[in-house]
Amino acid sequence: MPLDESANLAKEAVDKIISNSRGRSYRTTNMETAEVIKAFDGDTIEVYTNGDLMIVSYLGIDAPTLEVPADDSEPFAVEALERNRDVVEGQQVWLERDMIEQDEGGRHLRYVYVGELMVNALLLYEGLARADEFSLALKHADIIRLVEQQAITDHRGAWLRDWSSASGRR
Repeated sequence: MPLDESANLAKEAVDKIISNSRGRSYRTTNMETAEVIKAFDGDTIEVYTNGDLMIVSYLGIDAPTLEVPADDSEPFAVEALERNRDVVEGQQVWLERDMIEQDEGGRHLRYVYVGELMVNALLLYEGLARADEFSLALKHADIIRLVEQQAITDHRGAWLRDWSSASGRR
């Protein structure tokens, strides 16, 4: 399934931001393919890869927390889940590792790509996630920070207002 118009526009913007970063390519050869079974929230998915099911959390970003019932969720949590579903559910994706394999909850940490689009960056760009506290040490730290800064400047998503008051964090 091709990306929707909004995702294509975001990809172009992210590509432009990346091309203005320190010259790093943001895809490596340290990749594996997977089929996305389900999006649990704005930054966590279940995938089938190499004959196994695996829970993947998007590396370098933190989406608003989704609670049940949804009324108890942080602002933009439902929108982040819906966007994540729209982009990845049922899709073949590429998963890229970095230096951290798993989080304390046992979720595998990965950059997730649909075609050439880094989904982590898309969610940042649309203001549906923010850079997490560990992202400064990552391979794509400059990309994560630049894309987040553009979302802040453009007042996208949760950046329409101060994220700290929107999410109660930071």
